Amino acid sequence: MLIRSVRLTDVHTLRRQQSVEVLNTPDALIHGFSPIRFGLRSLLPRIWSGRETLVLEYRGRPVACCYSASRRGAEHRLIVALSRCADRGLGDDVAWEWLARGICQHAAREGSLRVLARARDGSECVAALRRAGFTTYGQEVVYVRSYTRGAGALHPGLRPMSSRDHWDAWRLYHQTEPAPAQRAEGLTPSAWMRARKGRDDGAWVLRAGDGVDLLAELAFGERGAVLRVHYRPPARPELAPAIEHALALSARRGPGTLYCVAQENQAELAGLLEERGFARLQCNLRLVHYNATLAAWQEHPAIEPATSIARTGLTHLSASWSNTSKGDTDQPGN
Repeated sequence: MLIRSVRLTDVHTLRRQQSVEVLNTPDALIHGFSPIRFGLRSLLPRIWSGRETLVLEYRGRPVACCYSASRRGAEHRLIVALSRCADRGLGDDVAWEWLARGICQHAAREGSLRVLARARDGSECVAALRRAGFTTYGQEVVYVRSYTRGAGALHPGLRPMSSRDHWDAWRLYHQTEPAPAQRAEGLTPSAWMRARKGRDDGAWVLRAGDGVDLLAELAFGERGAVLRVHYRPPARPELAPAIEHALALSARRGPGTLYCVAQENQAELAGLLEERGFARLQCNLRLVHYNATLAAWQEHPAIEPATSIARTGLTHLSASWSNTSKGDTDQPGN
């Protein structure tokens, strides 16, 4: 078996994927995930696209793919989807386990400290990811509802988040997000604010005194929108108007679908969504692989180095890596 980066000659392979497991639900749904479109974007320099597609070859033929993405300057990589071609004697769980290990090794080489995935609870890829070293750090339920023009009503207390709200909004995230999720995602104040830079029109805050009591983030895509909410206990009465606010803003763009993500510590949000016609779509497990555990890592002999990988390496991996890779022309610094 061989794991390598996608090539232009793989277009036919990407087009005939028979089984596609979209992990990054619902965000991948609103952007209309397509294996061939994602794979072609992966051919661009990583600094532009942030995409990477790995292909698993078995007996000389491509059998499965792993699609991942990262933002510029982020310390983690996110697995977006896993797919396979026609059955060639290699099960999904084995192929996806190999690909998960491969993406973790590639991420470690380019300096990503962790690899994240949001997978549907009970799916085959969850077991494969766990065998590859991923652990569960949280759980969330995705709700969905279609809407038309005129749905919902704007909340007079919510206003678009500006740059002067970033620090207070991060404090709200830090105080309400479960600790395991904060450790897994590793969002420092600067990383959290950088991820939201230029997205002020997609987030709204409800201020109380000197702080922010409620943060509603609405991400738009070509096929709908995703709502995520952080709030303090005193702001629970404002959750229902915040949901209506998100519906009204989404409806301004025309008919579509609104997804809302309720974490395990947001039981009251789940109840309010069901009262307003939202249906439960699926339960996601939030998984993480810490690449720091690869301190004694050696590149797998069956994994072909990606040509676009940055040759920086992790500081804490350099010693062991150089000892096991002498003579390799792709060593960091060469």
